[in-house]
Amino acid sequence: MAEEYKRQTQYAPQIRVVDQSGGRAISRALGQAAALERDAEAKLVQSIAGVGKEVDKARAKSAVDNFAVEFEEVEIQDDDGKIQNIKRPKPINRPLFFTDEAVKLFDSFAISKAKAQIGLELDKEAMNIANKIKYDIGGTSDDFNGLMTPIVEAYAEQLPSSYKPILDITMQEIQAQHANSIDAYHQKLQVEKNSAEAEELDDMMRQKISLALSSNQFSKTEELLKEQEQRLDMMEKTSPYGAKFAKRNLESNKALFKFYQQ
Repeated sequence: MAEEYKRQTQYAPQIRVVDQSGGRAISRALGQAAALERDAEAKLVQSIAGVGKEVDKARAKSAVDNFAVEFEEVEIQDDDGKIQNIKRPKPINRPLFFTDEAVKLFDSFAISKAKAQIGLELDKEAMNIANKIKYDIGGTSDDFNGLMTPIVEAYAEQLPSSYKPILDITMQEIQAQHANSIDAYHQKLQVEKNSAEAEELDDMMRQKISLALSSNQFSKTEELLKEQEQRLDMMEKTSPYGAKFAKRNLESNKALFKFYQQ
């Protein structure tokens, strides 16, 4: 029996070219997926950095709240070799932070606190020395600066380099303030001394003029009045209070001379 004929499946008509736009779509989809993944990673990194930044700022604020300058007692030597016992700040150490923003936050507040605390302690040292210069030694601002300079240097060497420019100004202002007060006090004493001397000399001059007038020595009186006028010019520059007294005395002597002439 003859083998039954089998219909042959025709494959050729079923074969067609696939549109390449499907491959491009897949490529785009893969690219978008990769971009989304990178964006997600970037956002995750930013989120982690943001959290770290906030944590760093919180650490900086906590460090500022707890910041205080500690002091220690030390011995220093002045220019004359004398030993002084002073309190100076212990080294100021800045905490480590991860961001520049936290560093700036800490430094801005810490410097303000350090200025107040260091300034207060240095002012105490300066006040003690200024009183010693005024009332015990009777010296000038040069004597004061000679004693204060090693103290200021002892303070400065304990400060972070970034803090020194600001804190140095504070220390210089305190030193200058007390030095000026010593000069003012010294000048006041000198004026009082000059005034006392002026009053004594004017009293003597008045006696000489009265004696000359009572003896009708008018030419001698004129010489004494001229001498008194010259002294008045000098005193107006050196002793304002004494000059006022001398001027009143001179006017009184001139009036007395005029009376005798008449």
